[in-house]
Amino acid sequence: MKFKNLALFYVQLILDGKCTYSDVPKRLKSYVKQVAIDLGVWEDIEGNTQEHPATPSNAD
Repeated sequence: MKFKNLALFYVQLILDGKCTYSDVPKRLKSYVKQVAIDLGVWEDIEGNTQEHPATPSNAD
């Protein structure tokens, strides 16, 4: 896989709530999805696509 390390980085950011799948660059989305599927976390990411990451203005 061409961008495996970068895709893994994005998966981790998404799981940590630092960004969402919609924030992933278009060119990398298929790689990120495949890595998430391989790790068994795609359902978690797909279920959280409507949520926004915490920012200083909306963090609790």
